[in-house]
Amino acid sequence: MKNFDHRINSDPVRFKYAKGVSLRTGKEFHPYHEIILFLGERAELFSDSGHTSVEANTLIVIPRETYHQLNIVGDPEAYHRCVVDFPDLPELQGLIDQVMTRLCVSEVSREVAFLFQKLIKIAENPADPETDALLLRSCLPLLLSELPREGIDWHSDLHPIAARSLSYINAHLSEELSVEAVARQLNVSASLLSHAFKKEMNISFYQYVLKKRLTLAFQRIKEGEPAALVAERCGFHDYSNFYRQYKKAFGRAPSERNG
Repeated sequence: MKNFDHRINSDPVRFKYAKGVSLRTGKEFHPYHEIILFLGERAELFSDSGHTSVEANTLIVIPRETYHQLNIVGDPEAYHRCVVDFPDLPELQGLIDQVMTRLCVSEVSREVAFLFQKLIKIAENPADPETDALLLRSCLPLLLSELPREGIDWHSDLHPIAARSLSYINAHLSEELSVEAVARQLNVSASLLSHAFKKEMNISFYQYVLKKRLTLAFQRIKEGEPAALVAERCGFHDYSNFYRQYKKAFGRAPSERNG
């Protein structure tokens, strides 16, 4: 099977059926919800609930602003998946709030597999963009309604220091969150915290905090909050640094409207 990339775009809902290297490698946080049908190779999934191995025919549900890192085990060119991503949608918000509550990994059900097969067929044999977009939008509520309410719970797998640091970060995102500052709060050494965090999360403490803050800032700016206020509330007390990091992450200035 050769590499391919088939898409349906019904802005802001998107579907991709692809095999080969992902262009989004390293995007551990994003401001939209994501549903992945992982078809192959094998992968190691890291999240703020722990990490686990992922085999073919696995469903991964990722709420927006949730840390995750999917590392392919084997040949990245054999990475084979279907992906649906979408923001909060007023017409589906009740359903989204029910099923997109935490990162979830499970076997794919027959109903979910059927809906993904339908989307694959549309993406591989496009009619016209408007019709394809309408079909994608009609499939999304059906897909959401079939998502599992339970999945793998990994909280007990996390190193206690990593778990405590994550809880502290989430509760104090607007405050100083250097390794040294958080280590003092947890009564551990900075080196121990840094090592435990990197080992458990496969990302440095600094990068985790930075990317989480930027993703939250993106969402708040999209919702209409002033950029300067967002920067302060998300822990960026130097606006010039916030501006630089935001533009590097999203390719636009904080003052520009998010699409």
